[in-house]
Amino acid sequence: MKSRLLLVTLVPVAAAAAWYCWLRPEPAGTNGRNALAHTKSILAFGPRPAGSPALEQTRVLLTTELAKAGWTTREDPFERTTPAGRIRFANLRDPGFDFRHCWQQSPLLQQVRASTAIAGSTHPHAHCPVRYWCLAGCRGENYALTGKLEERPPHCAELRRGIIDMFWMLAERPEMVKAKVKSC
Repeated sequence: MKSRLLLVTLVPVAAAAAWYCWLRPEPAGTNGRNALAHTKSILAFGPRPAGSPALEQTRVLLTTELAKAGWTTREDPFERTTPAGRIRFANLRDPGFDFRHCWQQSPLLQQVRASTAIAGSTHPHAHCPVRYWCLAGCRGENYALTGKLEERPPHCAELRRGIIDMFWMLAERPEMVKAKVKSC
C-alpha cells in the first residue's frame, strides 16, 4: 500500500518536473535548442579554415542572427602571412565598443591595477628583493589558487629561489648575458 501511495505521489511530481524542465515553451533565443540549431547550421557549412567560403558563410550567419537579436556588428578584416600563404581573416565587432578606452579608463581595471601594484607599500611583495623580476606571479593564477588577486603566489618561495639562482649563475658567467641592444 505504501509503495502504491508513493508511486501515485511521485508520478505527477515527475511529470510536472519533466514538463517544466523540457517541454514548457520558452521565449525564442533563450534555450539550448536554438543554440543547438545554430551550431548544426554552422557545422553544415563544413570545415571553416581561415579564408574559406564556409567561414564566410558562418560569418554571414552570425551577423544575420546577431542583427535579429538587435546587435549591430561590423567586420574588421585583416591579412596575415601563414605557412599556406597570405590569408584574409576577419573579426566581427560591435562598432561602438572602444577597447583602448575600456582598457585604459575602466574604473574596475584601475582598481585592480592599484590593488595589485607590487610597488605599493601594502602589497605582500612590497619589500621582496626580486619583486620586479617575478612581478608577484600571474594575477589570474593567484586568484584561481587563493581567491585573491593581490595574494602571494603559492609557489612564491620557489620563484624567489629560482630568480636568485639565475642571478648567481649570470654573475658567475657574464658571457651568458647578451649585449644590450638599443631600440628605437
